[in-house]
Amino acid sequence: MNKHYLIWPVVMVAGFIAYFIQFDKQDTLAQQQKEAREAAEKAAKDAEKERLKELAAQENLKQAEIKAKEEAQKLAEKEAKQFAKDEEVRQDTAGRRADIDRMAKEKGDLQAKLAETRRARLKAESESFDAARAVELAKIERRAVEMEIQRAAGLIANKVDASSLVEIPVFAAETKK
Repeated sequence: MNKHYLIWPVVMVAGFIAYFIQFDKQDTLAQQQKEAREAAEKAAKDAEKERLKELAAQENLKQAEIKAKEEAQKLAEKEAKQFAKDEEVRQDTAGRRADIDRMAKEKGDLQAKLAETRRARLKAESESFDAARAVELAKIERRAVEMEIQRAAGLIANKVDASSLVEIPVFAAETKK
């Protein structure tokens, strides 16, 4: 019985080892196939990821190009608007300067006309003053002449009153009665 205790476990261990090796080969083969499948799937996923990354990169590149074109177009439009505004400002400035020059000329003309008018007014005032002075002098002269005439008439009247020639003779006055 001693033998049986040793043989049967050895046979069973040998059978187990044979059975284990057989399943281990299948398991290893299945494991390898599974790893190969997983590797292929991983490679496919990686390839898909790379393709998607490449597509995303291309899409990003296209978006960047479109964005760059839009920005360039916006910049060009902005520059065109700025140029138009600058040109409008230049034209407005030129118009304003022309207006300033025209108004400066008008101002000079008006100042010359004003100076001429002032000279004419001063001349007219001077002539008016001279005429008023002459009138006043003439009035004074007339008063002086009138007074001289009155004085002379008074002197003559006094002389006449004092003279015997102007007296009415008394005898002639009596006869008339």
